[in-house]
Amino acid sequence: MLTSWNTQCGIAEYSRALVEALRARDDVELVVLGSRNYDERAVAPDEDYVVACFDVEQWNRHGRHELDVERILDLGLDVLHVQYQLGLYDIPRLVELLERFGGATVITWHDNWVPPELLSRRFDASITHRLGVGPADVVIPFGVRRLPAIVRTFGLGRSRAEVIAPICERNGWTFESAATSETPFGGQHWRPWRELHEWLRGADAIVLWYADDALMGSSQAAHTAIATRRPVVRRPPAPARHPPQGRRRSSGARGDAARAVEHRRDDRRRRMGARRGAPRRLLPAGPFEHRPRRLPAGLGSGREHRHRRPALHRRRRAHRNGRPAR
Repeated sequence: MLTSWNTQCGIAEYSRALVEALRARDDVELVVLGSRNYDERAVAPDEDYVVACFDVEQWNRHGRHELDVERILDLGLDVLHVQYQLGLYDIPRLVELLERFGGATVITWHDNWVPPELLSRRFDASITHRLGVGPADVVIPFGVRRLPAIVRTFGLGRSRAEVIAPICERNGWTFESAATSETPFGGQHWRPWRELHEWLRGADAIVLWYADDALMGSSQAAHTAIATRRPVVRRPPAPARHPPQGRRRSSGARGDAARAVEHRRDDRRRRMGARRGAPRRLLPAGPFEHRPRRLPAGLGSGREHRHRRPALHRRRRAHRNGRPAR
């Protein structure tokens, strides 16, 4: 296959996908007739099945634009497949190679800049991936690599690898876990949230598995997964329920703390009830995207809108307007 290779070029990446598919077959022995890459144009060293045999004039500072015809002919190939784009090859030398080559010739057209010397030439197979590009006989839809889906899970006790892994294995998916266990003194692998976010973003799906624990609260793991904007599949926890009353009562310092919390909660409810028509604030103001659902200012009853404006702001506005403050 005559193509650009191991360089900053879309055709080189296209050819790599095709070469990987062909090399996976047992009935094909393939040689890549690649480009000679200079300086920063090279992105990787050539593999042992690559023969670097041509220069791209625009990609080197030396103005070299050679195509080693003799070296290619000496390889004794049966098929010559050219990945064609005008700027890649010295056209007179390419025409010479095609005329002297004794095997089958195949060309894939990647643009419409076709010189007359190639326009009149007959190939054993002439291929394009887009109708109207090149004088092709065959249109083959542009392919993509078929890679296995990646399923990832994480969280402190939020995974069941023995359940998720067999499902992934049956479907040919790759299963990766960053889940940890409830060890009392730590020591388990723990990813900081930015690192965890980037790792989860590389998944095709995120799976979380919750145990049947009716006393479980909200899960930070689920919200972290949703923030990645990747598909999230979770086994929901059991419906929440209050613990028995006997478990809420305790003696000593813990009992005093529990009573203090309940007293503060009741006091807060009384204060909130004293505010006529005051809506309950479910979440404190902060940099979170989620907020309680309310009507925008001006669309409600007006009473809610007045409640949200502090008294100091009302007095300042009344002073500017020359009206007494209420």
